[in-house]
Amino acid sequence: MSSQQKRSREAEKPDKPNKKQNKGPATSNPENSTALDEELPSQDRDQTLSQGPDNSRAAPNDSPFHGKMPSNVTSSGVVHSPSGQPSPDEQVSARLDLTEQLQHSVRSDVQALQLLIASSVVNQSVISELIQRVEALEREAKSPSKEAILAGENEQLRRNIAILETQTENHAEELRLLRERTFLSHRQLEEQISSLESESSDKDN
Repeated sequence: MSSQQKRSREAEKPDKPNKKQNKGPATSNPENSTALDEELPSQDRDQTLSQGPDNSRAAPNDSPFHGKMPSNVTSSGVVHSPSGQPSPDEQVSARLDLTEQLQHSVRSDVQALQLLIASSVVNQSVISELIQRVEALEREAKSPSKEAILAGENEQLRRNIAILETQTENHAEELRLLRERTFLSHRQLEEQISSLESESSDKDN
């Protein structure tokens, strides 16, 4: 057989399988198997953490509003009218609070007024006493031996009288202002009471 015929026959033969490639699965190594088992759960765990919690199984909300507060209910539970204005009960409560504040202001003004009146009476008594002493000193000043001493004391007393008179005038002005404030507060209080009474009668009707 010629060499050319041999080469043609060899070309027609199918390729022999590669024994190394066609070998069955390699014998599992215990160390490699353990490492693979440890790697797979960690990958699954990382994938689970990256996905986050499953919200599809979240507990149902027992709130009747399903997590939303109606627009007419405040955090304190007070119900407002749909227009956003305070309810009649809230208006009455606000006016009651204002009435209490006005009453407290009136009481404070009356106490301050009483203190000023008492202080004014004391100052007038002191002034009267000082005037009497000045007159007595002037009578005694006729004596030549005591003239210089009495003149000095007389001047000091006159200065004290001027200071007390100024204080009395200031107290009188403060008294006038307090009277005006008391009158205005009393009038506002009467208006609030009248308004509350009219609202109460309207509700009763």
